[in-house]
Amino acid sequence: MKKVIVTGANGFIGSKLVKKLSEESVEVFAIVKNQKENVDSIASLDGVHLVYCDMSEYDTISQKISSNGIDVFYHLAWAGIFDKARENYQVQLNNVFCTCNAFLNASIMKIPKFIYMTSIHEYGVMKQLMEGENKINSQQLYSVGKLAAHLMLSCMASNSNTAFFPIVISNVYGDSVLCLSMINKTIQKLLTGNTVAFTHGRQLCDFIYVDDVIKGIIAVGQKGVSGHNYYLGSCQIMPLYQYLERIKKAVNPDAEMVFGEIPFSGTSLTYSEFDINQLYIDTGFKAEVSFEEGIKKIVDWIKENCLFKNGNIK
Repeated sequence: MKKVIVTGANGFIGSKLVKKLSEESVEVFAIVKNQKENVDSIASLDGVHLVYCDMSEYDTISQKISSNGIDVFYHLAWAGIFDKARENYQVQLNNVFCTCNAFLNASIMKIPKFIYMTSIHEYGVMKQLMEGENKINSQQLYSVGKLAAHLMLSCMASNSNTAFFPIVISNVYGDSVLCLSMINKTIQKLLTGNTVAFTHGRQLCDFIYVDDVIKGIIAVGQKGVSGHNYYLGSCQIMPLYQYLERIKKAVNPDAEMVFGEIPFSGTSLTYSEFDINQLYIDTGFKAEVSFEEGIKKIVDWIKENCLFKNGNIK
Protein backbone atom coordinates (compact mmCIF):
# COMPACT_ATOMS: atom_id res chain seq x y z
CA MET A 1 0.00 0.00 0.00
CA LYS A 2 1.78 3.12 -1.28
CA LYS A 3 -0.93 5.69 -2.04
CA VAL A 4 -4.35 6.21 -0.50
CA ILE A 5 -7.24 8.66 -0.34
CA VAL A 6 -8.84 9.47 3.02
CA THR A 7 -12.08 11.45 3.33
CA GLY A 8 -12.92 13.00 6.68
CA ALA A 9 -9.16 13.27 7.10
CA ASN A 10 -9.25 15.81 9.92
CA GLY A 11 -11.85 14.00 12.03
CA PHE A 12 -11.33 11.94 15.17
CA ILE A 13 -10.48 8.68 13.41
CA GLY A 14 -9.42 10.23 10.10
CA SER A 15 -6.66 12.42 11.54
CA LYS A 16 -5.15 9.51 13.46
CA LEU A 17 -5.37 7.29 10.38
CA VAL A 18 -3.57 9.90 8.26
CA LYS A 19 -0.85 10.27 10.90
CA LYS A 20 -0.27 6.52 11.12
CA LEU A 21 -0.18 6.13 7.33
CA SER A 22 2.34 8.98 7.10
CA GLU A 23 4.52 7.24 9.71
CA GLU A 24 4.44 4.12 7.52
CA SER A 25 5.59 6.17 4.47
CA VAL A 26 2.24 5.92 2.67
CA GLU A 27 1.38 8.88 0.42
CA VAL A 28 -1.99 10.27 1.53
CA PHE A 29 -4.46 12.49 -0.32
CA ALA A 30 -6.33 13.88 2.67
CA ILE A 31 -9.76 15.22 1.73
CA VAL A 32 -11.20 17.89 4.02
CA LYS A 33 -14.27 20.08 3.67
CA ASN A 34 -12.72 23.50 2.94
CA GLN A 35 -9.92 25.87 3.88
CA LYS A 36 -11.74 26.91 7.06
CA GLU A 37 -11.30 23.43 8.51
CA ASN A 38 -8.76 22.79 11.27
CA VAL A 39 -6.01 20.72 9.67
CA ASP A 40 -3.19 21.46 12.12
CA SER A 41 -2.87 17.80 13.09
CA ILE A 42 -2.22 16.59 9.53
CA ALA A 43 -1.04 19.53 7.38
CA SER A 44 2.68 19.18 8.09
CA LEU A 45 2.90 15.38 7.97
CA ASP A 46 5.28 13.78 5.47
CA GLY A 47 3.64 12.60 2.27
CA VAL A 48 0.26 14.18 3.04
CA HIS A 49 -1.48 16.27 0.36
CA LEU A 50 -4.47 18.32 1.48
CA VAL A 51 -7.40 18.22 -0.93
CA TYR A 52 -10.24 20.65 -0.28
CA CYS A 53 -13.51 19.11 -1.38
CA ASP A 54 -16.92 19.44 0.21
CA MET A 55 -19.00 16.26 0.34
CA SER A 56 -21.36 17.83 -2.19
CA GLU A 57 -18.41 17.88 -4.61
CA TYR A 58 -17.40 14.24 -4.25
CA ASP A 59 -18.44 13.69 -7.85
CA THR A 60 -15.34 15.75 -8.79
CA ILE A 61 -12.73 13.86 -6.73
CA SER A 62 -11.32 12.22 -9.84
CA GLN A 63 -10.73 15.70 -11.25
CA LYS A 64 -9.14 17.10 -8.10
CA ILE A 65 -6.70 14.20 -7.65
CA SER A 66 -4.75 13.43 -10.80
CA SER A 67 -2.30 10.94 -9.28
CA ASN A 68 -2.32 7.39 -10.65
CA GLY A 69 -1.70 4.16 -8.80
CA ILE A 70 -3.82 4.84 -5.72
CA ASP A 71 -4.27 1.57 -3.83
CA VAL A 72 -7.07 2.29 -1.35
CA PHE A 73 -9.90 4.78 -0.93
CA TYR A 74 -10.79 5.15 2.77
CA HIS A 75 -14.20 6.79 3.16
CA LEU A 76 -14.69 8.13 6.68
CA ALA A 77 -16.54 11.41 6.04
CA TRP A 78 -20.10 11.58 7.34
CA ALA A 79 -22.04 14.69 8.35
CA GLY A 80 -24.67 14.87 11.08
CA ILE A 81 -23.13 12.51 13.61
CA PHE A 82 -24.12 14.52 16.67
CA ASP A 83 -27.11 16.33 18.13
CA LYS A 84 -30.14 17.28 16.01
CA ALA A 85 -28.34 16.79 12.69
CA ARG A 86 -28.32 13.08 13.52
CA GLU A 87 -32.12 13.18 13.18
CA ASN A 88 -32.18 15.30 10.01
CA TYR A 89 -33.32 13.16 7.08
CA GLN A 90 -31.96 15.65 4.53
CA VAL A 91 -28.48 15.52 6.08
CA GLN A 92 -28.50 11.72 6.21
CA LEU A 93 -29.86 11.32 2.68
CA ASN A 94 -27.13 13.65 1.45
CA ASN A 95 -24.55 11.48 3.23
CA VAL A 96 -25.78 8.47 1.27
CA PHE A 97 -25.73 10.37 -2.03
CA CYS A 98 -22.22 11.74 -1.46
CA THR A 99 -20.92 8.35 -0.34
CA CYS A 100 -22.16 6.80 -3.58
CA ASN A 101 -20.41 9.57 -5.52
CA ALA A 102 -17.20 8.83 -3.65
CA PHE A 103 -17.39 5.17 -4.67
CA LEU A 104 -18.22 6.10 -8.27
CA ASN A 105 -15.11 8.29 -8.45
CA ALA A 106 -12.98 5.56 -6.90
CA SER A 107 -14.20 3.32 -9.70
CA ILE A 108 -13.47 5.98 -12.33
CA MET A 109 -9.94 6.31 -10.91
CA LYS A 110 -9.54 2.49 -11.05
CA ILE A 111 -8.74 2.30 -7.34
CA PRO A 112 -8.76 -1.41 -6.37
CA LYS A 113 -10.22 -1.06 -2.87
CA PHE A 114 -12.96 1.15 -1.38
CA ILE A 115 -13.25 0.93 2.40
CA TYR A 116 -16.45 2.18 4.00
CA MET A 117 -16.59 2.89 7.71
CA THR A 118 -19.97 2.05 9.14
CA SER A 119 -21.48 1.40 12.57
CA ILE A 120 -23.05 -1.38 14.61
CA HIS A 121 -26.11 0.87 14.86
CA GLU A 122 -27.21 -0.10 11.35
CA TYR A 123 -27.56 -3.67 12.61
CA GLY A 124 -29.90 -2.47 15.35
CA VAL A 125 -32.16 -0.98 12.68
CA MET A 126 -32.07 -4.19 10.65
CA LYS A 127 -32.95 -6.23 13.72
CA GLN A 128 -35.97 -4.05 14.43
CA LEU A 129 -37.15 -4.34 10.83
CA MET A 130 -36.75 -8.12 10.81
CA GLU A 131 -38.65 -8.45 14.08
CA GLY A 132 -41.52 -6.57 12.51
CA GLU A 133 -41.90 -4.09 15.32
CA ASN A 134 -42.51 -0.46 14.44
CA LYS A 135 -40.03 0.97 16.94
CA ILE A 136 -37.82 2.94 14.56
CA ASN A 137 -37.86 6.68 15.23
CA SER A 138 -36.20 9.89 14.03
CA GLN A 139 -33.24 9.38 16.36
CA GLN A 140 -32.23 6.44 14.19
CA LEU A 141 -32.02 8.35 10.91
CA TYR A 142 -28.23 8.33 11.21
CA SER A 143 -28.28 4.52 11.49
CA VAL A 144 -30.74 4.21 8.60
CA GLY A 145 -28.47 6.39 6.48
CA LYS A 146 -25.47 4.23 7.27
CA LEU A 147 -27.42 1.11 6.36
CA ALA A 148 -28.72 2.65 3.12
CA ALA A 149 -25.23 3.64 2.01
CA HIS A 150 -23.92 0.17 2.90
CA LEU A 151 -26.56 -1.53 0.74
CA MET A 152 -26.19 0.88 -2.17
CA LEU A 153 -22.40 0.52 -2.22
CA SER A 154 -22.80 -3.26 -2.24
CA CYS A 155 -25.02 -2.95 -5.32
CA MET A 156 -22.66 -0.54 -7.07
CA ALA A 157 -19.64 -2.72 -6.36
CA SER A 158 -21.28 -5.69 -8.11
CA ASN A 159 -20.75 -3.88 -11.44
CA SER A 160 -17.37 -2.37 -10.66
CA ASN A 161 -13.72 -3.39 -10.67
CA THR A 162 -13.36 -1.54 -7.38
CA ALA A 163 -13.82 -3.97 -4.48
CA PHE A 164 -16.02 -2.87 -1.60
CA PHE A 165 -14.89 -3.42 2.01
CA PRO A 166 -17.38 -2.40 4.73
CA ILE A 167 -15.90 -2.14 8.22
CA VAL A 168 -18.38 -2.20 11.09
CA ILE A 169 -16.80 -0.37 14.02
CA SER A 170 -18.07 -1.22 17.47
CA ASN A 171 -17.82 1.46 20.18
CA VAL A 172 -14.63 3.47 19.77
CA TYR A 173 -13.11 5.71 22.41
CA GLY A 174 -9.83 7.60 22.65
CA ASP A 175 -7.73 10.65 23.42
CA SER A 176 -9.12 13.57 21.46
CA VAL A 177 -11.41 16.54 21.96
CA LEU A 178 -13.15 15.27 18.82
CA CYS A 179 -14.18 12.06 20.58
CA LEU A 180 -17.56 12.42 22.25
CA SER A 181 -18.05 8.76 23.15
CA MET A 182 -19.93 7.67 26.25
CA ILE A 183 -16.65 6.38 27.67
CA ASN A 184 -15.00 9.80 27.40
CA LYS A 185 -18.01 11.59 28.86
CA THR A 186 -18.20 9.13 31.74
CA ILE A 187 -14.51 9.59 32.56
CA GLN A 188 -14.92 13.36 32.60
CA LYS A 189 -17.90 13.16 34.96
CA LEU A 190 -16.07 10.75 37.26
CA LEU A 191 -13.01 13.01 37.38
CA THR A 192 -15.19 15.87 38.59
CA GLY A 193 -16.90 13.70 41.18
CA ASN A 194 -20.36 14.03 39.67
CA THR A 195 -23.02 11.35 40.12
CA VAL A 196 -23.42 9.55 36.80
CA ALA A 197 -26.77 8.09 35.68
CA PHE A 198 -27.19 5.32 33.11
CA THR A 199 -29.71 2.90 31.66
CA HIS A 200 -29.96 -0.55 33.23
CA GLY A 201 -26.65 -1.31 31.55
CA ARG A 202 -27.50 -4.90 30.69
CA GLN A 203 -27.11 -4.43 26.93
CA LEU A 204 -24.01 -6.07 25.48
CA CYS A 205 -21.18 -3.79 24.35
CA ASP A 206 -17.69 -3.98 22.90
CA PHE A 207 -15.34 -1.01 23.31
CA ILE A 208 -12.14 -0.57 21.32
CA TYR A 209 -9.42 2.05 21.73
CA VAL A 210 -8.85 4.31 18.74
CA ASP A 211 -5.22 3.23 18.22
CA ASP A 212 -6.42 -0.32 17.64
CA VAL A 213 -9.15 0.95 15.30
CA ILE A 214 -6.48 2.60 13.15
CA LYS A 215 -4.42 -0.60 13.00
CA GLY A 216 -7.51 -2.59 12.03
CA ILE A 217 -8.46 -0.17 9.26
CA ILE A 218 -4.96 -0.29 7.82
CA ALA A 219 -4.96 -4.10 8.05
CA VAL A 220 -8.08 -4.26 5.87
CA GLY A 221 -6.45 -1.92 3.35
CA GLN A 222 -3.41 -4.18 3.19
CA LYS A 223 -4.86 -7.68 3.46
CA GLY A 224 -8.65 -7.46 3.26
CA VAL A 225 -10.41 -10.08 1.13
CA SER A 226 -12.95 -8.89 -1.41
CA GLY A 227 -16.51 -9.84 -0.53
CA HIS A 228 -15.92 -10.04 3.21
CA ASN A 229 -17.59 -7.81 5.78
CA TYR A 230 -15.37 -6.91 8.71
CA TYR A 231 -16.28 -6.33 12.33
CA LEU A 232 -13.74 -4.16 14.14
CA GLY A 233 -13.84 -4.33 17.93
CA SER A 234 -11.83 -5.57 20.88
CA CYS A 235 -14.01 -8.73 20.93
CA GLN A 236 -14.31 -8.32 24.72
CA ILE A 237 -18.11 -8.45 24.70
CA MET A 238 -19.87 -7.93 28.02
CA PRO A 239 -22.81 -6.03 29.56
CA LEU A 240 -22.35 -2.26 29.60
CA TYR A 241 -22.55 -2.04 33.40
CA GLN A 242 -19.43 -4.22 33.71
CA TYR A 243 -17.47 -1.83 31.51
CA LEU A 244 -18.74 1.13 33.53
CA GLU A 245 -17.80 -0.47 36.84
CA ARG A 246 -14.28 -1.01 35.50
CA ILE A 247 -14.08 2.69 34.57
CA LYS A 248 -15.22 3.70 38.05
CA LYS A 249 -12.62 1.45 39.67
CA ALA A 250 -9.85 2.91 37.50
CA VAL A 251 -10.87 6.58 37.66
CA ASN A 252 -12.75 7.29 40.88
CA PRO A 253 -13.77 4.32 43.06
CA ASP A 254 -15.69 6.63 45.42
CA ALA A 255 -17.93 8.07 42.70
CA GLU A 256 -21.61 7.20 42.56
CA MET A 257 -23.13 5.45 39.56
CA VAL A 258 -26.89 5.02 39.24
CA PHE A 259 -28.19 2.30 36.92
CA GLY A 260 -31.73 2.25 35.58
CA GLU A 261 -32.41 5.96 35.96
CA ILE A 262 -32.36 6.57 32.20
CA PRO A 263 -34.81 4.54 30.06
CA PHE A 264 -33.18 2.25 27.50
CA SER A 265 -34.77 2.81 24.09
CA GLY A 266 -32.25 1.13 21.84
CA THR A 267 -31.96 -2.38 20.45
CA SER A 268 -29.90 -5.00 22.25
CA LEU A 269 -27.55 -6.87 19.93
CA THR A 270 -26.27 -10.34 20.75
CA TYR A 271 -23.13 -9.89 18.58
CA SER A 272 -24.04 -13.11 16.81
CA GLU A 273 -24.99 -10.63 14.05
CA PHE A 274 -21.27 -10.34 13.25
CA ASP A 275 -18.45 -12.67 12.42
CA ILE A 276 -16.08 -11.19 14.97
CA ASN A 277 -13.24 -13.50 13.89
CA GLN A 278 -13.14 -12.72 10.15
CA LEU A 279 -10.78 -9.76 10.49
CA TYR A 280 -8.27 -11.87 12.40
CA ILE A 281 -8.58 -14.76 9.96
CA ASP A 282 -7.93 -12.57 6.91
CA THR A 283 -5.39 -10.09 8.28
CA GLY A 284 -4.08 -11.36 11.62
CA PHE A 285 -5.34 -8.24 13.39
CA LYS A 286 -6.08 -8.40 17.12
CA ALA A 287 -6.77 -5.47 19.42
CA GLU A 288 -3.83 -4.86 21.75
CA VAL A 289 -4.90 -2.04 24.09
CA SER A 290 -6.67 -3.40 27.17
CA PHE A 291 -9.70 -1.50 28.45
CA GLU A 292 -7.89 -0.42 31.64
CA GLU A 293 -4.91 0.75 29.60
CA GLY A 294 -7.20 2.73 27.30
CA ILE A 295 -8.92 4.41 30.26
CA LYS A 296 -5.53 5.37 31.72
CA LYS A 297 -4.48 6.84 28.37
CA ILE A 298 -7.54 9.10 28.32
CA VAL A 299 -7.11 10.23 31.93
CA ASP A 300 -3.43 11.00 31.33
CA TRP A 301 -4.29 12.84 28.12
CA ILE A 302 -6.90 14.99 29.87
CA LYS A 303 -4.40 15.95 32.57
CA GLU A 304 -1.48 16.49 30.20
CA ASN A 305 -3.53 18.79 28.00
CA CYS A 306 -4.69 20.89 30.97
CA LEU A 307 -8.32 19.90 30.41
CA PHE A 308 -8.69 19.03 34.08
CA LYS A 309 -8.04 21.81 36.58
CA ASN A 310 -9.25 22.53 40.11
CA GLY A 311 -11.69 19.64 39.98
CA ASN A 312 -13.30 20.74 36.71
CA ILE A 313 -13.09 19.75 33.06
CA LYS A 314 -12.42 22.82 30.94
